[in-house]
Amino acid sequence: MNIMILTARFGMGHYKVAEAIKEDIEKNDSDIKATIVDFMSFLLPKTSKLIYTCYDQLVFRNARLYNAIGNASNKVSGLPLKYIIALRISKLVKDNNADAIIVDFPLCSNYISAYKEMSGNSIPMYTCITDVPAHSDWIAEDTRLYFVSSEETEATLIEKGVDADIIRITGVPVRNEFKSDETTKKDIEEKRKLLVMGGGLGLLPGSDELLDRLSHMDDVRVTIVAGKNKELETKMADKYPGFRVLGYTEEISKLMKESDAVITKPGGVTMFEAINTGTPMYIVRPFLLQELGNARYIEKKHIGRVLWYEKDATADDIEAYINNAGDIEAMKDNMYTIVKKDEKCDIITEILSDMGKAELKCS
Repeated sequence: MNIMILTARFGMGHYKVAEAIKEDIEKNDSDIKATIVDFMSFLLPKTSKLIYTCYDQLVFRNARLYNAIGNASNKVSGLPLKYIIALRISKLVKDNNADAIIVDFPLCSNYISAYKEMSGNSIPMYTCITDVPAHSDWIAEDTRLYFVSSEETEATLIEKGVDADIIRITGVPVRNEFKSDETTKKDIEEKRKLLVMGGGLGLLPGSDELLDRLSHMDDVRVTIVAGKNKELETKMADKYPGFRVLGYTEEISKLMKESDAVITKPGGVTMFEAINTGTPMYIVRPFLLQELGNARYIEKKHIGRVLWYEKDATADDIEAYINNAGDIEAMKDNMYTIVKKDEKCDIITEILSDMGKAELKCS
């Protein structure tokens, strides 16, 4: 059996989810072959790198415009070059001998839906939504199941007309290295460990003043992950010799597990990586559209502290936050509750059950 996972590299989150799903498939059944396809690289092999670079610059330099585009696309229907792309998808499905398709990027689901309608191909399509907010672009005709992060996402889809019977709450998939039975077991050390990271783009949350103050706190050990932003990595290492400064690393799970808290951007994947490692979050001024919804979820579930204004992000505040042992433990307990609830529903078992290949596991 062959399952094709369609994703995109806008940021790093969607691709990380695809990798996590692939990992779970291979762990679940060695007879299933999972293939990850970067949809943009497939459609536009000569220009996809430029498109991704432009996206990164848009997020980095003009978040307001990014949000405006997102809001506008939420109100507009229609697919550019639908017929041409549908023909290309036909070849992609054939070349991969796909028996099922999982998508974790909204553009993919709508084009697969259009391809199915035009070709008459009944190949099942499953959609994994990677944030708490559910943009209308995620919703596509003939989707067999939607895998969502939370009850809030489920409610949004139902409000937009999706049948509750085809929605499954699974959390956002993360790689197995982030999963641990010791979610609430961390000891709080005398010297606090604080992780500061801003995702693959290296968009560090917080202000220079906050980092300056942290650099003078002897009882806090700070690790900064600058992602692929080499300029930022060099700047941080030069300015803060007492910090541990890293570039892009594959050891985020280890860093989270050894940290008492993480100052980060509330991307859907980062949020669920923190939830699975039991690392309370400290969010400074979320600004991207999807991050705003994720931040509200963090507040509602009490799994972190959200500062909606950068001026409130002071060293005194973060020090009080990480030294409040009782509240930190309560957040870890809340994270553990979310993890255990999500474990009741497994994406690959649900897909196999829907295809008549396995017994239903969710309860």
